[in-house]
Amino acid sequence: MFSKETSFTLKDTLIIADDLTVTNPEKLRQAKELNAIDGFILKPNQIGTITEAMDAYNFAKEQNWVAIPSGRSGGVIDDVVMDFSVGLGVPFQKNGCPRSGERIEKLNFLMRAADLHPGCTMTDITPWIKK
Repeated sequence: MFSKETSFTLKDTLIIADDLTVTNPEKLRQAKELNAIDGFILKPNQIGTITEAMDAYNFAKEQNWVAIPSGRSGGVIDDVVMDFSVGLGVPFQKNGCPRSGERIEKLNFLMRAADLHPGCTMTDITPWIKK
């Protein structure tokens, strides 16, 4: 897993934890102690409850990490992840390529949300670029 002896820096790169942390508060705390990640994939369906997912999101926000909502593979059209993305105003959304009906509908959801909210724009990722 993580080791304090392993230390390196990648310029211009965000280290995003996925299946290792998967919205798991204990793993997120361990990653923080080791300064191992810059963010994680927020998967509400793998932690258990929306409250637990929000707790993980808030922890990430306190660390200045990016939390990237992600639906489950082969997810359903009315996936709560899209609501997370819009409601939390996150800079990234993990959605996969638009190869199937549910993925296309998720992209359509984001476009409808942008149309309904004046001033809604694509996220400026400049603050996330490491120098």
